[in-house]
Amino acid sequence: MNPFGKKGNPDHQSKIAELIDELLSQLKKGFSLKREGKIETEANKSRYGDIVIYDENRLPTEIHQVGRTNKNGSPVARERKAMEEIEKARGIKVIFHALIALVILALTIFITKNL
Repeated sequence: MNPFGKKGNPDHQSKIAELIDELLSQLKKGFSLKREGKIETEANKSRYGDIVIYDENRLPTEIHQVGRTNKNGSPVARERKAMEEIEKARGIKVIFHALIALVILALTIFITKNL
């Protein structure tokens, strides 16, 4: 259970804010960006992309997802499943951003303090 709710923990929220700043500076004229954008999938289901970019017709064109990874660097299972559902239903590739740097930093600090 995530005590921070659907939008994620502070590390997750910070990474999303960083990406939004970067993406806003690259946004094409007429395009818009939404945090926690709803994406309709199959059988009246929906998923939420951390960041969704819409074209001038309000159609999603780019979806960014921030999440944890396995030891091998691939997205964890729940992230992969959500990405696959979005890609299958909408034909839009989901761009995954690994949330690993802050975890490594936190572990390094923890280990250093406990030696």
